[in-house]
Amino acid sequence: MDFDEFRARQQETTIDGLKVSFVDEGQGPTQLLIHGIPVWGYLWKDCLKPLAAHFRVIIPDLVGYGYSDRVAQRIFRAIYVPPRRIALK
Repeated sequence: MDFDEFRARQQETTIDGLKVSFVDEGQGPTQLLIHGIPVWGYLWKDCLKPLAAHFRVIIPDLVGYGYSDRVAQRIFRAIYVPPRRIALK
């Protein structure tokens, strides 16, 4: 999967006033794939299709990374919006 295809699959939601970008594909038990720092959800591009054949796969861009909003306080970047809240949206 190339960059443009991955970006086309990303959706957006707003949590606590911040835009959070994510991919949500497939059906079945949920698999939440979290990227490390300082990368973004695109890290998981090669895993998306194989996993989505069997699971619901959610790949968020954590706040401060990728195409999600930035916050002024760096300490909150990865912890401001817990990924579990994205899955519950």
